Amino acid sequence: MKKQVAVDPEIAKIREERKRRKLEKAILKLKQFGKKPKPVEEIGIDIKLINTLDTRRREPDPINEEEEMKRIVILKEYARSRVVLANENVRWIKDATRRQIRALEALKMVSPELYKTAVSNEHCGLPSIMEGPSLTPPIEGYKSPDGDYKDITKQWVQPELPLLIKKFGVGRLIKTPTFQKKLLEQRKGQEGENKKEEEPKKKTATA
Repeated sequence: MKKQVAVDPEIAKIREERKRRKLEKAILKLKQFGKKPKPVEEIGIDIKLINTLDTRRREPDPINEEEEMKRIVILKEYARSRVVLANENVRWIKDATRRQIRALEALKMVSPELYKTAVSNEHCGLPSIMEGPSLTPPIEGYKSPDGDYKDITKQWVQPELPLLIKKFGVGRLIKTPTFQKKLLEQRKGQEGENKKEEEPKKKTATA
């Protein structure tokens, strides 16, 4: 058993502060090298625009008395129209409820059973019973993609006629224009001439 040495409380306090500072520095470094969100070019603002914001800011033009009076009149007319619309809505609701009460009273006079069914509460969607968690639990160890995506858009490339002829031999099914036929014939002729010129060179090299 090691003998415990009495430590001065001030020294212990200094040691704890050093440990705390080291931990804070380590946390800051981890934050710096942690996962950073991908920058969005559409949202980012150029630094030049931010620096010149004060010079490009324009104050609103001064308003004269006539324009101010016009705006006040327009606002009052708008408020008046909103009040009229609200009163019409209230009147329509009151008329609808009054007619509903009259119809129910007439139905009660005709057949009390239908009146009871009309007044009774509907239980078509109640009570609502749900099983399971209200929120989906998080997936353990899942790392969000942060804007990365794979472009799987299908692009249509117009096939060229010479490539189709070489790969699939579909030249017989497609009617080629006369100028393309001439070009193909010229290319074939040049290829044949090149082969004829290369054959004697190969024979001399082998001999």
